[in-house]
Amino acid sequence: MSTISLFRSYPYRPDLAPLANRLLPFGDLAWLTSSGRRGGRFDIVSAAPAQAVRYDAGTLQIGSEYVPTTDPLQALAARWPQPAVDSVQALPFRSGFIGYLGYPLHTTTERQRPPPPDPTGMPMLRGGYYTWALIADHAKRSLVLVGEREPPAEILRAIGSDDDSTGRYALAGPFRSTMQPTSYHRAFARIREHILDGDCYQVNLARHFHAPCSGSPLALLADFKRLQGASYGALLAYPEGSVLSVSPERFVIGRDGHISTWPIKGTAPRGMSAGEDQRLAAALARSIKNRAENVMIVDLLRNDLGRMCETGSVRVEALCHATRHANVHHLQSVVSGRLRQRVGPWLALRTLFPCGSVTGAPKIAAIDIINAEEPVGRSAYCGAIGYVDAATQRFDFNVAIRTAVLSDKTLHVWGGGGLVADSNPNEELAEIDAKVGRLLRGLNHLH
Repeated sequence: MSTISLFRSYPYRPDLAPLANRLLPFGDLAWLTSSGRRGGRFDIVSAAPAQAVRYDAGTLQIGSEYVPTTDPLQALAARWPQPAVDSVQALPFRSGFIGYLGYPLHTTTERQRPPPPDPTGMPMLRGGYYTWALIADHAKRSLVLVGEREPPAEILRAIGSDDDSTGRYALAGPFRSTMQPTSYHRAFARIREHILDGDCYQVNLARHFHAPCSGSPLALLADFKRLQGASYGALLAYPEGSVLSVSPERFVIGRDGHISTWPIKGTAPRGMSAGEDQRLAAALARSIKNRAENVMIVDLLRNDLGRMCETGSVRVEALCHATRHANVHHLQSVVSGRLRQRVGPWLALRTLFPCGSVTGAPKIAAIDIINAEEPVGRSAYCGAIGYVDAATQRFDFNVAIRTAVLSDKTLHVWGGGGLVADSNPNEELAEIDAKVGRLLRGLNHLH
């Protein structure tokens, strides 16, 4: 059994982008960042995993092992290492999996209509088993290197370097959408018929945008964070492409047998003044439509948690609490429970995935409708990004919204919202603009 150790400390720095940039050449860079939000405590950075983890086309790769499977999360659960001896339990991550579960992974857990083609070419699941990590604690203003073993000397030299560059990127043209407003209106009308016919209660419909882009994903993430903020941000850089996330939404967190999911549903724009901002937030909190959307997803997640939690332990800890973000207000709820014995991180993720806040309800019916109506696949968008700690089996994933993929010199961005019976298509288009329009216009301006 391996032992988790604290190897050394480094001078604290509030922004780890230059450090992450120095680690980028070593491959499979993973940076989970909460430093883009007030109160965000930890950043996690690693690279050069001991084993790459990848799933696509019926094969799960774990290092040099290739496992034929149609159920990769079950296969990962069967192969996940036993907990290590841990001497630094106060930190969120020491070693283990960091990566993403792409939205198309839902096809491996349920029999559903296949999704449309993925425009990015990225795998359904990608990540790695990392044996070391740099952890920045922004509350204690510390930066430490921890893990099962120290990285090689060349990585230690890169960590200790004083090179503060983060590279550059360039957009070679404006963003275009694969779903123009007229096509969105037609899809909206068909979805509303499904809702009125009783096939479902809510469907999350997303638009896809793309622009020619090349250069450093670190520089791109810096502009993402400046334009959007980042409660649960991430950069995952692989040979296949990079996933950039500035998500405001936590998907699921598991600690010592306790699990909670934090759905967001219900959106209002920010105001131009403090008074207007407060009025918009208050109106959102009172909105019958937005609260109904949120409660639908809370009910869905209560059912999902009930499938794997101890009887009577599932409860709603917060309901429709208004939260403030860089460009919008959201309604957020928290649903929690206590996991049954032998339900580990991967089986918990398998039961919950994908988050109901980005599908609709009932989940399977909503996903089938999404797959029929959206012209291109969602790739990592609306999936989940996070970690599973090997020592403690703790896990923490965001919902990969406000999430982009940079692959084959193209930047892909999505924005969506939940449709219910009394939704208005023009209002829904305005909500998508409130969520990602600032980002798209800002990047267009910067290029």
